[in-house]
Amino acid sequence: YGNTYFDGNVNNLIDHGLSDHDPSLFPADPNEEERAFLNSIALDLSPSCSGTNYYCSEINVDILNENGWPDLVVVGSFYGSLLSDEFREAALEKGVPIITITDSYNSPSIPQVPRSMVDMIGRMEELTTALGVTGVEGFAANDKNAFCDAAKNFRSQ
Repeated sequence: YGNTYFDGNVNNLIDHGLSDHDPSLFPADPNEEERAFLNSIALDLSPSCSGTNYYCSEINVDILNENGWPDLVVVGSFYGSLLSDEFREAALEKGVPIITITDSYNSPSIPQVPRSMVDMIGRMEELTTALGVTGVEGFAANDKNAFCDAAKNFRSQ
């Protein structure tokens, strides 16, 4: 997108600075229907880098303040680090929860301990609660208990 490649990519098939964009190299590029949907979104939260094909960490908080914030923000583990202090503070001020789905705890005092399956299910339960689904606490209780029992049995053998 943007008809330009940039350095920093791990693609060694082309000269990034001199090559035209080849969509066949990116099977996840949006198709025409998906592109039409994306083009219909009126707000561009990262206008300084939307026409480029390069890493972007911009989220323009002013646009959200002027046009309204979402009910919540959901980010994966990679993108969670892109949320600036300004963004996090503004979200907190507006009462907008930020849900980060990760497979590790990302704590400076704990060296990247992977989350267990039960912990990951718990994160998904937190997300469904934030989305307004009621009765989440008991929804997967039987499955979590069965999983824990199976793990105990496995360890004892």
